[in-house]
Parts: sequence; C-alpha cells; structure tokens
Amino acid sequence: MAYTKAKISIPSVTGDIVITATAVSSGPRYTNLANPTSAYWKEGYRLSISSGSAVACAGRTVTNFIPAKAGDILRIKGMSVTTNYGGQNGKIVLYSTLDTESSKISGLYGVTGSGTNFGDQVSTNGDISTYTVALDNSGAQTATSACQYIRLDGVLLDGYAPEDVVITINEEIT
Repeated sequence: MAYTKAKISIPSVTGDIVITATAVSSGPRYTNLANPTSAYWKEGYRLSISSGSAVACAGRTVTNFIPAKAGDILRIKGMSVTTNYGGQNGKIVLYSTLDTESSKISGLYGVTGSGTNFGDQVSTNGDISTYTVALDNSGAQTATSACQYIRLDGVLLDGYAPEDVVITINEEIT
C-alpha cells in the first residue's frame, strides 16, 4: 500500500478491506497577535492614558503592541477591555511607533474616565469582544493616519490564562 498526495494506492486486493481515516486538525484559521511572552505584555499592570506607559495595578493585564490602524476590526477573546476592576477601567491606547510607549497618540477608556470612552463601541458575544479602531463616542477622530499600533489594558475572563487570550485584526476568531 502506498500513500502520496492524498491518494491511497492498493495494488491488489484478495479479500475484504477496511480503511480507517482520522482527520487531523489544521489549527486555528486566524493569526493570534496576542503575545504573552513579549516584554511588553504585563500581568498586574494597566496603561496610563496620559503617558501610554504601563503602571502597576493588581488584577489587570496589558498586552503587547498590536499592529493596527484606523478602520481595522479588533477582536479579543478571553479578556475584557471594558471592565472596571481595581478602580481602573480597561483602555485602548494608540501608538505611532512599535515598542515605544512615548509614541502614544491617544487613549480611550473602556467605560468611564476623565477622557474619551469606547465602551459602547465594543460588541461582545460570549467571550469575544469586537471593536473597530476609529472614533470615540463624541465622534472625534482618535486613530489618525499616524496610528500604527495599539495596546490593550483589561481583565482576563474567568478560566483564561494569558496564553489563552486571542487578539486578531480583521480576522474572525473561529
């Protein structure tokens, strides 16, 4: 018997034959941009709206830099960016340069805060949240053409570890 390029060849058969096939999963059909092994992924931290840097805050998680621009659809599985926890709301902060916290363009609060909010622009279906990188609640443009990266500050959902979080840009989470 020989197997090549999805074909099985049996040169001769002299009796009953049983063929058993087992499907092998090809894995997820999306690119997970969450990287808990990055030096910028921080457990026990939140993002500062004013500086764009990570600040110690128990119970919160800050993601790595995610490549994104205005109009991109961000999907997040396993992490809430609109939850108020430890007196801090989730945040999305936009940056013009990779891995440079000082390149912060703007920041948005997930629920309430002294600045702009994006909470009502997030739709949630089970453990997946969706947000389009674009406008804040007042209609002011926050993701300018200079926006190249975002970071999220949120709370891991019950049952999720950092390595379980999935973040995609313009891809469905399947």
